[in-house]
Amino acid sequence: MNRDNRRLRHELKYILPKPVGELLQNRLRAVMKPDGNSRDGSYRVTSLYLDDLYRASYYDKLAGINQRRKFRVRAYGLDPGTLRLEVKRKDNEYVYKTAAPLTLEQYGSILKGDFSFMKEYGEGPLPQAMEELMVSEGITRPRPVVLVDYFREAWVHEAGDVRVTFDTGLATCRGAFDMFKAEYSPVLGDAAIMEIKYGSFMPSRVIDVFSGVALTREAVSKYALCMNRRYILNNGG
Repeated sequence: MNRDNRRLRHELKYILPKPVGELLQNRLRAVMKPDGNSRDGSYRVTSLYLDDLYRASYYDKLAGINQRRKFRVRAYGLDPGTLRLEVKRKDNEYVYKTAAPLTLEQYGSILKGDFSFMKEYGEGPLPQAMEELMVSEGITRPRPVVLVDYFREAWVHEAGDVRVTFDTGLATCRGAFDMFKAEYSPVLGDAAIMEIKYGSFMPSRVIDVFSGVALTREAVSKYALCMNRRYILNNGG
């Protein structure tokens, strides 16, 4: 579904025990195709989340605010060539995302809290994203707050613009924020987080995949889970 040139999709989330996750993945293989990154199995996703001094994004999530946004730097397979800045927005029942590439040097500047490099660019996706990120020059200036690391398998179905992902091995760290040097600690054990995204409808053959399985929708956030775990790690837990 598109609105104002934005790709809007519904998003449903669930935390699944390992046996349930494996059952559903086996069923999905029969009706959906793996996305381009999942053709050889799972792939690693690592994100550095940014928030302001008051942790507005974190507390907006906990409060269930219907219109909110999160800023993050993301890389795939810990490959510096895949670095990008993302802004993920939730608008009531819909979610959408915009992204812009980052160089390793720009990522290093963000780790230092230095966003001055955005002034080097003219019009384009990167300066637009950075302008949103720079809420103000004052106390609300965003900064790194937590690393989120996991492995993902994803399936897609063209009809309905459906994408189902299984994220396992969720982990974070207590120390510095450089994703390329961090030592990670597990957050959810062997449980999986399943996310279902779709446009205006979900095909019946995809709906049938979940028949007979007791699922409880949750307002789960990998960002919030890792923020909570980081707090415990930094306080001796």
